[in-house]
Amino acid sequence: MRTDDDLDPRVRRTQRDVVQAASELLLEEGWFALTHAAVASRAGYSKATLYNHWPDPADLGRAAFLHACATPHHEPTGDLRTDLIGELTAFSDALVNHHLARVIAALVEMSASDPASAEVLATFQAEGSAPMRQILVDNGYTGETGDVMLEILSGAVLYRSMLLQQAPTADHIELLVDTALANSER
Repeated sequence: MRTDDDLDPRVRRTQRDVVQAASELLLEEGWFALTHAAVASRAGYSKATLYNHWPDPADLGRAAFLHACATPHHEPTGDLRTDLIGELTAFSDALVNHHLARVIAALVEMSASDPASAEVLATFQAEGSAPMRQILVDNGYTGETGDVMLEILSGAVLYRSMLLQQAPTADHIELLVDTALANSER
């Protein structure tokens, strides 16, 4: 099987450009705007080129989702409180300012009836939560306790951002972390 390193640089550039354009379209206009024609127009490539690399529209959609979900994370400092606040702040920023909330909502809806979308959602969840999970593990929050801490912290940010449609403030995130830490056992 060929790896990305084996690909011609022009092919890698084409794939990068198309996935970037598809991701932008997804974030700006939503899932139903992701057609080969719309992405080709935005990326500056022919529809034939897109069909050559992504014959199934769902494949192009999955690539766009995974790219859109690849958001920056906080660089760990070694201080549990600081790192949790930093990671939740980065997550909140991605939800609010980079339209990740829209992507998550569409992906959750699609995954209910599409096994391939369910796989993308599982990948997104595992990769997206890995940095916070590692912060918790590094500080003794393992097993079910670590899982619950992750659910409480990330769930509260999701709830406020998506259901209340309010961006969590720095004070809110600090209170969330302080409350979770004060009421948890390692």
